[in-house]
Amino acid sequence: MVDMHGMRDISARKTIEWSDVGKDADGNRTIRYKYYATIWDKDVKIMNQVFTFDAKGNFVSVKNIEGFPKAE
Repeated sequence: MVDMHGMRDISARKTIEWSDVGKDADGNRTIRYKYYATIWDKDVKIMNQVFTFDAKGNFVSVKNIEGFPKAE
């Protein structure tokens, strides 16, 4: 799975919802993942992100949807 910690100390706490997996003409796949997360062990945020993987399943990018992050 994707390392979702990145530059921030983020740990997912509870999945809210997944979207269907989308596929483009190049074989890249995207999925939207919405979840509660704690940041630096104190702030609880709702993360709403789209993850992109190439045709071989390698991680390509992550985009924040509706701003980063939304406060609960």
